[in-house]
Amino acid sequence: MVRTIVGLLAECAMGRRSPEGVAAILAARDRAAAGVTAPAYGLYFAGVAYPDGYDSFAEPPMLGSRPAE
Repeated sequence: MVRTIVGLLAECAMGRRSPEGVAAILAARDRAAAGVTAPAYGLYFAGVAYPDGYDSFAEPPMLGSRPAE
């Protein structure tokens, strides 16, 4: 799904599609209407920051290690 949306937005950025049509394409819930799917290479989920302060961009704790005393 993410690759489909990225492909659609890339087409808008290149002027091949109108940004105003994106909402209608998403509402149609038809992947074929979205057009080109972005390639998988180079596309990855980096993290998310939540309003409660949780930040998945931060380094995760090492498993099996103890905090310094």
